[in-house]
Order: sequence, then C-alpha cells, then structure tokens
Amino acid sequence: MKLNGKVAIVTGAGSGIGRAISLTFAREGASLLVVDINLESANETTQLIKESVKMDNAVSFQADVADPENAEAIVKAAIEHFGQLDILVNNAGVGGMGSVVDIDYAEWRRVTSIDMDSVYLLSNRAIPAIQKSGKGRIINIASAMGLIAHKASAPYSAAKAAVVHLTRQMALDFGENQITVNAICPGIIHTPLIDPAVQMDIMREWYIKKTPLKRLGKPEDVANLALFLASDESDFITGAAIPIDGGITSGTDVLHGPFAVS
Repeated sequence: MKLNGKVAIVTGAGSGIGRAISLTFAREGASLLVVDINLESANETTQLIKESVKMDNAVSFQADVADPENAEAIVKAAIEHFGQLDILVNNAGVGGMGSVVDIDYAEWRRVTSIDMDSVYLLSNRAIPAIQKSGKGRIINIASAMGLIAHKASAPYSAAKAAVVHLTRQMALDFGENQITVNAICPGIIHTPLIDPAVQMDIMREWYIKKTPLKRLGKPEDVANLALFLASDESDFITGAAIPIDGGITSGTDVLHGPFAVS
C-alpha cells in the first residue's frame, strides 16, 4: 500500500473532496485525523473508512481551521492518537462571490480566513511535527480560480491565488527538510458546494459545455492526484500547482458564470 505506516491530517474531510481523499488515503494504509467543523459529517467519513478498510485507522476531530488554537489542537490530536505526522492536506474551504465593491469586509475576512489563513495556521503547526518524521508531504487544495480570473469572485479567487503562491514559498523553505509542498487546483468538481447549481439542467449543461473534457469532475479525480502527491511516486515534485479541471485553464476561454469553480 502506497501510504502504509503514514499518518495524515485531512481538513474539510466531512464531505466532497476531503471525504474522497480520506477514503483513498485510508485504503492505501494511512492513519487519519478526519477534521471538519461539522462533527457529524466527520463521523460519517470515519465510519465510511472503517466500513471500507475494515480497520480502526481513522479518528474524527471537530475544529475551526481558521482559529489558531484549533489549528494547534488538530496537530496535537494527530500526534496523541498516532504518534507521528507525515502528511497534511489543507482542504477545508468555503465559496465567496462578489467584487471588491459588492462584498463587505466581514465576508471578505470570513472567506479569506478559511481559504487562505488556515493554510498558514495548519502548516505552521504541522511542519515541526512532520520534520520529526524525517520527510513528509503538504498538499494544499487551491482552485482553478487561483490560476485564472473569474468574474465577481474577489475573495475566493484572491485567497486561492494566495494559496498557490504560498505553496511555492513553502516548497522553497522546506525542501531541504525533505518536505514536498504542492497545490491541487480543481475545476468544476461535483461536490455539495456546487450541487444546488448542477441540479439545474441549464447550469449543468453550461458547466459541461465550458469544460473541454465535457463532464463534471468527481471528488475521486482529485483524491487520486492527492494520493500520487502523498506517495513516494512524487518524490521529486514540489512547488507545483496542478490543475485538475478537465482543461478549463488550458485556453483563453475563461470561465465566467454565477458560481465558484470548486
């Protein structure tokens, strides 16, 4: 198994991409701290892991990733339960729409604190623990909207673009510690975040039309890439921002519409 003996923290693991990553990592042998602000959702993921893997290798943990004390508690819990930390997946996030004129400061801070500040907070606490393991992985879930502009999405796009550049900075800073840091930039992935939109035929057709591969992405698509980046197979990859978007960012037909991409 590709992650046998490894310990991972996955934030936003109660649904969507975070749940898919957690299940995939567990099937490949990792022990997991399943983190979500909604404990019931985290427990559902943990139960799915136990049913799928037939092993007691996952623990639920409720936390607000934008809170510094919670971030410290997350890393402490992983060490207490499993004795080490090898992998951090910064996946927790929220959407946020509006231009810099439309959106008020409270909403700006809500979105950027969860989507951007949490990456700093968790990495700040996790890296010293990962260093003790000798090598490790940090995987930041950014967005295709961190690579291309999207109309009326100032807080989300800005936060995700910052995550992409922070990923590169962290890769430079901690490469000598054998910690790789990479960003995954999903496009239109069918998760609970966009489910209300894709339930409408007109929106689903619009999304598919704008995607060169002519389908919506699945959480498992992202999870498979995360597994590669977490495994030894990606040992010489760091500082990368990898689109997984069906081709949206490959051309000049920039995606515009009323909903966030991922």
